[in-house]
Amino acid sequence: MATKSARPKSQLRSELLLEKKIQECQQRISESQQTIEAIRSKQDRMCTADIIGISVEHKLFGAGIITEQNATSITVSFDSGSKRFVMPSAFLDGFLKTEDASVKERLLEYLSMQQKIQEAKDDISASKRAIFAFEAKRHPHLR
Repeated sequence: MATKSARPKSQLRSELLLEKKIQECQQRISESQQTIEAIRSKQDRMCTADIIGISVEHKLFGAGIITEQNATSITVSFDSGSKRFVMPSAFLDGFLKTEDASVKERLLEYLSMQQKIQEAKDDISASKRAIFAFEAKRHPHLR
């Protein structure tokens, strides 16, 4: 009579469960990466929205008007001359301020999107750590 060399059912179930958890984590990573890409695309569109002619205030240079804009920067005309600023960090970091409600609203939305990106990045990191732990359980001899 031949002896069975198959693994016990409980071990097979355990391996299948680990594999399912790994796949779920990989799916969460993929979804989070897609979320980040979608949000960044929307942020890029927000940064190119026309803000030429908007009044701004700078602590050192005083009042100014945005006179030029491209995808990554703006030029502001002050009494002392024109200065170039990186967008949107010029506003987010407090170098420039504006009373324009639509710009303020877009900046708040941009910050909200940044928070969502950070949450997605945190989920990716957590999922990667979980996969590592599941792999260690699945292959204890590789530790």
